Amino acid sequence: MEPFTSYLLVGIVIVLIGIIGIARGSKKKGRCTASASAVIVEIEKDTESDGDNTKKKYTYTPIYEFTVNGTTVRKSGGIYTHDKKKYSVGDSATVKYNPDDPKEFLVNGKNSGKGFSIALILFGLLIVAVSFTQK
Repeated sequence: MEPFTSYLLVGIVIVLIGIIGIARGSKKKGRCTASASAVIVEIEKDTESDGDNTKKKYTYTPIYEFTVNGTTVRKSGGIYTHDKKKYSVGDSATVKYNPDDPKEFLVNGKNSGKGFSIALILFGLLIVAVSFTQK
């Protein structure tokens, strides 16, 4: 397969993945219509390292807890940071949850994945543009 075709296909696939991500995030946002007050009850610390383990990087994921109709939901909100001080146990946040499935929720709209999906689309378009230089 020639480089033009390879780059073009890879770029198109990445753009499609970004579009699907935006669509899924929008659907999730549409399902999460009820609000609740949540509290961070725990911060999970995960270690990332480069390939040769010489440099470690930590990610911090807040675990939220809120109650819906007498049922307590305790779960990660799908967001994380490398900044240790960004979230603290006891911090509160408003969550939008799915009334049919409260375990599906958004924290202040932050975890719909839209930013990452837009980045994928832009990256895919860049690859498509590069493919035309390979003709």
